[in-house]
Amino acid sequence: PSQPSQPSQPSQPSQPTDPAPPAVEKSLLDSVTREQGKEDYEQQLLLLLRKKQKLQQSQQQQSQQQQEQQEPQQPQQQEPQQQHEEQEQVRRKYQEVAGVAEDKNVECSMWSGGGECKTNPRFMLRHCQRSCALQVSPEMCQHWASEGVCSMADGADTFMRALCSDACGDLL
Repeated sequence: PSQPSQPSQPSQPSQPTDPAPPAVEKSLLDSVTREQGKEDYEQQLLLLLRKKQKLQQSQQQQSQQQQEQQEPQQPQQQEPQQQHEEQEQVRRKYQEVAGVAEDKNVECSMWSGGGECKTNPRFMLRHCQRSCALQVSPEMCQHWASEGVCSMADGADTFMRALCSDACGDLL
């Protein structure tokens, strides 16, 4: 006869090795990946900013070196009398223009010190005459005349008449 069959034991559900369901696991992995990507992006951005700063510094140094090479060498020391005469000439020219010239912006002296009277005379001689008056020289007057400032209205022609009449000639 056949042997009685033994009752089979109910199968135990297998314990998962990772308690998180697959969807949660993927979400966590994506989150970690995003964070790592964000950190990588931030690091790359910082590296690029540092490279940009170094490049700008290098360009500034090159520009300064070129400018120093192009500028004529100033005499080491002027005679006291000559220095006094030059200062007196600047003072007289400034007084000439002080009555008719004014700075219309509080930043004029900064702009003037930065070379804007030469590089942007059409604006500066309309808005920053007093600051530009300190830079008057025969060379600067010639430069301003070549830029067409002699025939400008808005007070620039008055400025040129007072300080640069030789450079403007018949244009005034």
